Amino acid sequence: MAQQAAGEAISALAAPNAQTLFGSGRNELLDALRRLSTKKGFARLGQIFFARFMSRFLNFYLSRMTAACVGSDRLHNIGEVTRFDEALDRHCEESAVVVRDFCGGWYSKTEFQEGISLRNTSKFMAVAMKKLQDELARQRLNG
Repeated sequence: MAQQAAGEAISALAAPNAQTLFGSGRNELLDALRRLSTKKGFARLGQIFFARFMSRFLNFYLSRMTAACVGSDRLHNIGEVTRFDEALDRHCEESAVVVRDFCGGWYSKTEFQEGISLRNTSKFMAVAMKKLQDELARQRLNG
């Protein structure tokens, strides 16, 4: 799930910037990826990644429920399942805003101070996931 979310996030953000008037090639792709290696670029990449990851994770469990509910009072047809999935994606992207600034700040500070490593990336992921968990819990309490 995480690898697919990462691939989707990178593609979503890099692909539009890799196209030029003369097409796209290796250099255009590298330039587009380089734009993600800034505080602002990594912040947006982090938000999209965590949104896609959260959506995939939740949909893994919810898809069983939505499939069982098709034809019921809750979900009359497949079109409503599609709208539910789109709403879930939108909700996840909006919820992942909570990690956007954290991602950018972490990237900028860590790259400058010590460089990105597996060890500090693992800690970053744990903190970001905790922030998402807290946000979802807050929404549940307020919703």
